[in-house]
Amino acid sequence: MLKQLDKNFKASGLPSNFTLDQAGQLLQKNYNAIELSKDDFKDLQNDPDAKYDHIAKCYKIMDTKLLYSIYTQDEKQDLSEMILYLNSLVNDNTGASEKSESELIWKDIQEGRRINIVLESVDNNSISSFTMQGLSQKILNDLIILKGIPNEYCVLGNPHYEYYLNVLHNAGKI
Repeated sequence: MLKQLDKNFKASGLPSNFTLDQAGQLLQKNYNAIELSKDDFKDLQNDPDAKYDHIAKCYKIMDTKLLYSIYTQDEKQDLSEMILYLNSLVNDNTGASEKSESELIWKDIQEGRRINIVLESVDNNSISSFTMQGLSQKILNDLIILKGIPNEYCVLGNPHYEYYLNVLHNAGKI
């Protein structure tokens, strides 16, 4: 099967990576993503997996109708359980003070009403890494495809390439 996926990918004409602008256009078109300022993600300065200096583009997706339409059954189940859990915490803290903006954003993320996407770029052209805050296998697959894979990795036997081929296949691209 991998040989066929390799053949399909090489015949598809798909680029092995996308520019930041192409990624932004796709996120805006497919998910109604709204571009945000890097300043909205200052908390990533403390994230050991994120490289704050390389953050190039930031987006939020808050179209709840669209989000719920792309969630898998497992994701919907996980989100339902999270909503129940978070609501039980609210009921236990009847005297809790007003929530900060950051807490409200994280509540929206945890309950499936928002996904944040942060794209990093070393060369200010292509995606070198990304951070996704929220839960969606479909969006994660799209981000993996948009990040792409270096041409020199595109050899059967390379586990990164084989994973990439499977993501492309599962997303219906090849």
